[in-house]
Amino acid sequence: MMRMTFKHTRVQILAGTKTVTRRHGWVHLEPGTLLLAVAAARRPNAEVLRVIEVVSVRSERLEDVTPEDVVAEGWPAGTPVEDFVTEFLRAIGGERGDKVRRVEFRFVPGCTCPALFPDQRTCPACARWPRLSPKERAMVRGRAA
Repeated sequence: MMRMTFKHTRVQILAGTKTVTRRHGWVHLEPGTLLLAVAAARRPNAEVLRVIEVVSVRSERLEDVTPEDVVAEGWPAGTPVEDFVTEFLRAIGGERGDKVRRVEFRFVPGCTCPALFPDQRTCPACARWPRLSPKERAMVRGRAA
């Protein structure tokens, strides 16, 4: 399962207040993709925060962020868009007019456990893992295939 780092918004992911992120790259990401939201992607023992499922992906200019998206990014209601854009550029880099990938996601219910069960091939809470066949998923869930 691919990892997506939330180094700057770890608290918002854990609280469940962030459902949108903007990224440079990630051009092959598609709706339905499951990702491990982690605190630091390049560490083998990175803290797994949650399992997320991509709902939608699109390209847009950073400066076209809406006030609603600032809240979906985990910022308090009423935060000026300019504050969000300035902080994004400080933390991530780039220019105001850059195209970024807007990724909307949902939290997979019960899926905070991959870090607790690193030796298993699936999440014990939901039995989802991209590389498992339906038969294997059924076996993990305790049903005969």
